[in-house]
Amino acid sequence: MNTRQLLTILLSLLSIGYFGIQLFIEIPRFIIFQNLIYGTLYLVFTYFVARDTKNITIYILLTIIAAFNAGRLSRSIITPVGTLDVEARNHLPLFLLLAIIIYLASKQLLLLAKHTNSQK
Repeated sequence: MNTRQLLTILLSLLSIGYFGIQLFIEIPRFIIFQNLIYGTLYLVFTYFVARDTKNITIYILLTIIAAFNAGRLSRSIITPVGTLDVEARNHLPLFLLLAIIIYLASKQLLLLAKHTNSQK
């Protein structure tokens, strides 16, 4: 399994998770709306990554959005004063999944950039 295929699978799981979480736990409406936006974004990224696009912009955007998402999520893991939040256990798997996606998207981005530069 190559990087792109693994990234496609993980993005699919992430998107399904964002769409489905409100079916299992009660969360505020604003968070539901936010989750639907993230789920849609990651679904679009899944489509483009699965199509084996050679568009560097897709991987740049994926890396930026996933990093932004992970940064926002980190406040649910570690409080501003440096202690573990009560929700840390619930959010840590999502944070780790985002970290893996950021790594794989960055790796794919570097491979595409290297390939693009070698053709010039």
